[in-house]
Order: sequence, then C-alpha cells, then structure tokens
Amino acid sequence: MIQPRIFVPLYDPVYLQDMTETQRLAIRNAALRFRKYATTSVVVGWNPECCMLLHPRRACTANSQHHHEYTSHLMLQFTDVRQTTTISVLGSSHAAVGRLATWLWSGPTKPSHVHIYGLMFDFSILSTDSLRNLAHCSSVRFTNCTMTAEQTALVASLLENDKTIAFSDCKFADGGSAFLDALSSRDNSGGRLEIVPRQESMRVELLDKPSLLRLFQQDFFLECLKVTSHLFRTHPNMLLMPFSAKTKMEYTLYHADEAAWQQHTNGTDGLHIRPSDFHLIVHDAQQPELTHSEHANATATDMVLPQLFFRACRHSKHLKKLGFSYHRSGGSTPVPLPQDIQTSLCQALDANDGIQELTLDCGCTYDWKAETKGPSLMNVLATHRGLRTLTLVVHQKSDPTLVTHLFSLLQLNRHFEVRFHKSSDSGFTPLVWEHQLRSILVFNRFYRSTLALCQWDPYRFHVWCAGIRRLQQKNHYRVYHLVQCEDQPTASNHQSIRKMALFLQHHTDLLCLLVNEVIQDQSTDTHNIE
Repeated sequence: MIQPRIFVPLYDPVYLQDMTETQRLAIRNAALRFRKYATTSVVVGWNPECCMLLHPRRACTANSQHHHEYTSHLMLQFTDVRQTTTISVLGSSHAAVGRLATWLWSGPTKPSHVHIYGLMFDFSILSTDSLRNLAHCSSVRFTNCTMTAEQTALVASLLENDKTIAFSDCKFADGGSAFLDALSSRDNSGGRLEIVPRQESMRVELLDKPSLLRLFQQDFFLECLKVTSHLFRTHPNMLLMPFSAKTKMEYTLYHADEAAWQQHTNGTDGLHIRPSDFHLIVHDAQQPELTHSEHANATATDMVLPQLFFRACRHSKHLKKLGFSYHRSGGSTPVPLPQDIQTSLCQALDANDGIQELTLDCGCTYDWKAETKGPSLMNVLATHRGLRTLTLVVHQKSDPTLVTHLFSLLQLNRHFEVRFHKSSDSGFTPLVWEHQLRSILVFNRFYRSTLALCQWDPYRFHVWCAGIRRLQQKNHYRVYHLVQCEDQPTASNHQSIRKMALFLQHHTDLLCLLVNEVIQDQSTDTHNIE
C-alpha cells in the first residue's frame, strides 16, 4: 500500500498566473498518476495558502489531519471517460481556494463532468468568469453552494442541448428569480435541469414560492426537468405542481412527503386539495414520468398521489410519453402493484390513444389479466392504437414470468417494439429476456414493414416489385420456393413460410404476379418433358 506523500512543486507561486504551462501540466499529471494507485489520501502541496488532497476511488467525503489547518474547504469531483478523480481543495482563505478550484476545472485537460461540493467554502466569492469556464462540461452539479443572483444567471445561460445542470442542497440568494429570468431568455434551448434536494436537508430552500410556481407554469424549453418531492418540504400544498409542468418531467415522490401533504390538506390552513378537485389542474406535460417510493409498512390507502397522477393523465388526453415506477423498501422479492394504482394506470392508457412510448419499472409485479374495475393491463396494451415503444426497466428482483406475459402481448399487438433497460441493481443482463423473445420480435418487425409498404404510392411499389423480380431471376431463385412443402421442415423454413404468408396477405397484387410466374414455369417444364 502506498503511504501518503507530500509533493511540493519546485516553484511555489503565490498567484497562479506566475506558473508556466509546463509546470501546471507536471503537477496535474503527478496528481492524477498517484490518485490512480493510491489507497489512502495523498496531499499535494501547492503554496503557503492552500493545498490539494487527492482521495482514492470515488470518495465524496474525507477526514484528514490537514483539514483543521485551513478555514476554507471545497471538494471537486471530475469524471471523464476513463476514471473519476476526487480532489479536496484546502486553504486559509476563500480567495485562494477559489483561484485553485477555477484552474482545476478550466486547465489544459478539461473534464467533461464536474461535481462541486461547497462544504466550508464561500461560493459567492467566485466571479462569473470563473463559472464561465465550466461551459465545456457536459454536466455540472452543485451541492451545498450558496449562489448569488449573477452566478445563477450565468449558470442558467450555460444550459443547452445535451448538457445537464443539477442542484442539490443549494440556495439562491434571490430565491431563484434571476436564474429563471436567464433560463427563459437564453439563446439556446434544450438541456436537462435537475433540482434534487436530499432528505436530510430540512431547512435548505432553493427556490421561493413565486419561483416554484413559475418553474412549472412557464415553458423554459428544456429537454427534461427532474425534481423530487423534497423540494416542496416548506410548501407541502404545492406537492402537485409538477403534474402541471409544461415540459418533460421526472418526478420522484417519497412517501414521507406524501404523508406530510395529506396532513397539511386535512388541516385548517393552506390550500385544500381533495382528490375530487384534482381534475381542475391543467396537465400540459406531454411526457410525464412518476417514481413512487414508500416504506414497507405503508398501506394502499396511503397511496393517494399516484392515483391522482394517473387521474390527471386521464383528463389530459394528449400525452405522447408516459413513465411510471413503483418501489417499496424492504424485502428481496418484487411486491405486487396495488390494484387501485394499476386500475388508474389502465384508465390513463385507455384515455390517451396518442401515447407512443410507455416506460414501466419491473421492480414490482403487474397483474396483467386482472379486470377488477375495468379492462386489464393486457387488454389495454393489446388494443392500444398509438403505442410504438414499450420500455421495461429490469431489476435483479424482477418477476421472471414477465416474459410469458410479453410473449402473449406481442402476439396480440404487433405494432410496438419492446426495449429493456438494465437498472443499477440488476444482476443479469436484459439480453437474456430479449433472446427469449427474439423470434416474435423479429416477426413483428417484418409485419410492420409489410404494412409500411402499403403506404407507398402504386408507381413506387410496382417499381420495387419489378426490381425484386429481376434480382430473383438473376440469382435463379423463386420466392414461391419458400412455400413448397418439404419432407422435414425446419424452424427457419417455418418462419419463412409465416413471413411469406403474412407478406402476401397484405399485397395481393404481388401474389398474382407470383401465381402467373408459377403457371409459366410449370408450362415450360411440361413443354420440356414433351
């Protein structure tokens, strides 16, 4: 095991601009090299004002004997294609730590992902020019940072397509108005915004109430907005606001916040939202996703908001995508989805014929054939006219009988594709399930292709048929040979026969051409025999 060592540069600069580029690269390469092989923290001396502490692996916190020597502490986590590097910047002043941190994320080898932990650092002393150097990053995450209005406005202007900006346990000095102003007036659209406070952050309020209302009522042209129910801990009456967002939502709803919401709405103060009043909220989001988490001792009567979520989806009737996941803490076996929630899910799907993509988390079991208060999940998906993609999130504890239900479903509805997504806790690959369903998936793709040919104009289709016939004649091959009987038919021949029968069923004109070709060939063979 490599022991901690002190690396002091040959030249100790008081100001970073006094260093040459060669000296900067030498220090950076030495730090990254020792981080790769070290099993304990490594201290890199910088100057009398501050130093760097390199942490092994992906540690986000570190206890070191050097911490008490400094009054300012900032932690940075850099991630690139190869590895993740965690660095603590310690200093006797916030200004010194800020200068070193700015150089680290804007140096010669620019990291693609940066995570900034405020810890014991006054984040407000960083200039906007320092934060502008984060423009090259694909994702920037801030944790425990108190930011000024100018800083938040600059960070909002950096958000664009294929970029992610996330805040966790942060605080905006002005309540978030400058951030939202810059977000609405930026030149580029798109980007992913995440506001995910931790559960233990009880008193940290990122956005004030007017900014929260504006976040969900105004369209900021985002690719996705991800929030959790912890965001509304100080405003429990606004727990339903994400359902009225005008962009794609990923909303994680925790049971503790749901209980607080019910307690608040049953009181005498604040906004009273009853389930019967929920349909008054306009649901403008076309791509809602809901993740519901609860404790093991929760009952079905406690799960009001998931049913309200699907009630809102049912009244919107213009959804394009829908995602839902249900998790319950405790136990290694998948728990069944409560029947009331599944009924609400089926009703929402039945009311939105335009849903093209559906994402279901397989961390719970679905009763595919239950018809307690309406059509079953199997019948709803089998008769859905708009569904084109069904994405299943596979867990280690997913129900193994799901493949059987999928096989039956794919035979009833051949118009959609099934995709598998491996979750972080999954112990096996989804390719195992895909391999079991490969034959029916391939056949359904062929079925959809034959229907697509029916949309061609007649001239284009006849030109295509003529080209196929010339190709067959050139290779001395006849399509009708596929339907000839054999003494010992194989699985591949049987699949070819099914595809050919399906194809000719939709294209009778091509069938007539093939029949005429068979008649001509038989006449030629008879003439040769004579």
